[in-house]
Amino acid sequence: MTQISLQRLILIFVAAAIIGLYIHAILYLPITFSDQFHDIYVSMTISLRQFLESVVGHTMFFRPGEHILRTLLIALFGSTPFAYNYFQMLFVIVAGIGAVSLIECRDWTDAGAGITALTFFFGHHAFVSVMEAHITLSNGLVLLIMMVSLWILQSRQTLTSQVLAIALSTLAVLTKEVGLLVPFTLVAGTAFGFRGVGRWTAALLFLLMVSYVAFRLHTLPELETSSVEHLSNIIATPVMIITGEPFDGKWQEFLHRQFLPWRIIRIVLGLGTVLLILIAFFLRKTAAKAFPQSELVDGKWMCLILSIVAASAAVAFEYTRHRMGAMALPVVFVLLHRSLRIVIWRLSTLNVRTPIMIAVVSLLTVFSLGWSTRVADGFFVIRYMGSKTMVDWIEHYQKYRQYEAAPKALSLLDSFFWAAQEMPWPTVESDGPFIRHWLGDEDVMNR
Repeated sequence: MTQISLQRLILIFVAAAIIGLYIHAILYLPITFSDQFHDIYVSMTISLRQFLESVVGHTMFFRPGEHILRTLLIALFGSTPFAYNYFQMLFVIVAGIGAVSLIECRDWTDAGAGITALTFFFGHHAFVSVMEAHITLSNGLVLLIMMVSLWILQSRQTLTSQVLAIALSTLAVLTKEVGLLVPFTLVAGTAFGFRGVGRWTAALLFLLMVSYVAFRLHTLPELETSSVEHLSNIIATPVMIITGEPFDGKWQEFLHRQFLPWRIIRIVLGLGTVLLILIAFFLRKTAAKAFPQSELVDGKWMCLILSIVAASAAVAFEYTRHRMGAMALPVVFVLLHRSLRIVIWRLSTLNVRTPIMIAVVSLLTVFSLGWSTRVADGFFVIRYMGSKTMVDWIEHYQKYRQYEAAPKALSLLDSFFWAAQEMPWPTVESDGPFIRHWLGDEDVMNR
């Protein structure tokens, strides 16, 4: 029987507490499907033949994997307004299990670094953005696949891992365009020195990427945005991944919005995370005395994260959102955990004056507590996503009734409208003045 150390037990407890907090927020969301009733109705009632015909003819958004996942969602949880809530709760649980499994935890230093990394993962604005509307079905699934991809890159080359790499890459690509980052990560990791993916597997994945890109370029209609707007999105994406600014890539709004406490904290924490990873990278030779090569922040990891961020920016050429950074989260999560371990170890070996040591340790403590506040912030933001969605449903109810004539569709529509009207839901006004000031009142969705 495998024994779990006290340190890992505490780490699991923290992860469970964060998961429980987010699940509580999700329970406040009677409707999380946003105002896309037509897509909901189709996924609940469409036949297999109609589904295949819609996939072939759907050129603007070729996402058959997302349609299949919706069908499975209804099969598992039923055709009710609350089916997607159950799916989101399942997503948070699986994400937590995956995050804990990626953390090395042998002593209290590892545990402390792991707890901070967990709060970073769940408190990052990109993770919270994945919980919006139906995005968990696409970006959320790709995020989970990216976590498995990291395990594949660091594992031994076995037939199982190679088949898994190809299968998951195919699933990710067919789910949404950001799914391209999965095979890209596996191919780039192989090029940078990771040994988990074989050469022939990498070649097949590269062929998959090229084929998909060629297909999408052929089927996409003429894009309306200009080259300048494309370049703006590409530049904004990596900045948004780090700082969360500018919101949705809109540079003109950067200085016009209030610099409320949560906004300053988010920017400082993002820059601090980059600084810690860079420090650990420059300490890699010194840290090699205490850590095995497989636990360092070395050149191949830095190249991998830089390439993933660049690929995220490339995918965002048409538009950019906070959730675009979600695909890079698993890699940054691993690097932050390793960086904190190395930095704490290095501090313990330095012979410096006590005031300096106290100041540095205090900064690390504030950094850790700062990400904890972002988790609490994420809880409130997820709650208010539900309130906005329900208002949309109530406002659009009559419009939906006008173009949905089938009795089954109307019955389903009524059930969603009932949930929006009858279920209790939070508003910004229902919280105390401190929380309202912290959230920025009506700016709560732009977090």
